[in-house]
Amino acid sequence: MTGSGLYAFAQTLAGPRATGTWTGMQNGFANLAGVIAPALTGFLVNRTGNFLAAFAITAAVSGAGSLGWVLAVRRLEQVFGTPEHRGVAAIN
Repeated sequence: MTGSGLYAFAQTLAGPRATGTWTGMQNGFANLAGVIAPALTGFLVNRTGNFLAAFAITAAVSGAGSLGWVLAVRRLEQVFGTPEHRGVAAIN
């Protein structure tokens, strides 16, 4: 249900010239969770014998992400491609 906004935020923030770069980096970092989470869960379950620590870490990361979104994102407007960021937007 949240997948539709995933690319819209990157497109809005990056602008038309840097959208591909932002989306690629976003997907790369997001896919790290698919590598780290199962390994960490397996390690914790093996170590403790239950899933409590894995659920607690998941809740903490989710809460930190929500808090980061609320505190860090002000207005959804294009960041790159504005006159003060012209040099950075030419990543193509």
